[in-house]
Amino acid sequence: MQKFDLLKDKVKQDGWDVEIIETPSDHWWVYEVWKLASIWSPVGKTVFLVLAIDPMSDNEKPSEENVISIILSSELPRTWNDGFAIYIKPKWDRGLIEFLEALPKFRHLL
Repeated sequence: MQKFDLLKDKVKQDGWDVEIIETPSDHWWVYEVWKLASIWSPVGKTVFLVLAIDPMSDNEKPSEENVISIILSSELPRTWNDGFAIYIKPKWDRGLIEFLEALPKFRHLL
């Protein structure tokens, strides 16, 4: 299982539906954008989960290995600094745990 498949499963277990996954071409720093909708209270509220690329990466076609952080935002971030970021590099497991601990708290800020 790829690590972002695991992330998607964990997000769903935490009461979010992954509505849309996009790979925007207009933001070099974005690997993928996920639009999440809450299926728990508050039902229907949406957030954006952005898999952000390491700015030091020199790959022309970034892969999931180039993702350095997960950004959460109530609006689609326009820059690298918008939203709440959890760094998942160098330790994916620790970063995933931190992200999953933060996600329920973020729900209550909506």
